[in-house]
Amino acid sequence: PCIVSDIPEIVETVGEAAVRVLPRDEGALAVALQELRKDPARRARLGTAAQQAVQRFSITAAAQSYSSVYQEILGTRHTPAARERGEAK
Repeated sequence: PCIVSDIPEIVETVGEAAVRVLPRDEGALAVALQELRKDPARRARLGTAAQQAVQRFSITAAAQSYSSVYQEILGTRHTPAARERGEAK
């Protein structure tokens, strides 16, 4: 499990897969560490959430995302599959 600074850029990346504390708040960091140390079930939940969240950043997910953007820009009739079906101009 991770403990991260509660700032938008980091929160957007980790989502609910981490404990968030205010930046530069050493006390909050210490409390978060102690709470995680005492709660194996929470650590397990955060670990599972992190494993799921990381899938958004896999090479397959990135390729699919880029492909969707390109198809939206170009229109589906310009894709190789559309050309094979005779739909491309």
